[in-house]
Amino acid sequence: MSDIHIPGTRQTPTVDFRFSENLLKLSGEAYPENAVTFFEPLNAAVEAYLAASSEPVNVEFDLRYLNSAATKMIFKLGGILNKAAEHRLVSLRFVVVEDDEMVQDLGADFQTDYSWINFQFVEVAL
Repeated sequence: MSDIHIPGTRQTPTVDFRFSENLLKLSGEAYPENAVTFFEPLNAAVEAYLAASSEPVNVEFDLRYLNSAATKMIFKLGGILNKAAEHRLVSLRFVVVEDDEMVQDLGADFQTDYSWINFQFVEVAL
């Protein structure tokens, strides 16, 4: 499976899915004009990767802002990862800027909803 790298823009996150290294990273801001069009191919690629491999997976979310449509798609990705975590180790490093309550709440919801994932909050200064 080919790795996926998409440079971030003002509205879309940087995507660094290194399937060859079992590493999936999303960073930056996420409010694409059409969240489904942006995220659905990524979610499908992750599903295909997980179906073809049983290796542990490391995931990092370092997101600064998400609109509601992007949040919905990120949660869909979380569901895909959580299902995989029932049968293999999936570690999620969730980076948040201190005092960013919106992203902190998102991380807390993620941790609650996806209990199979090995979750780590990392708080950084702005």
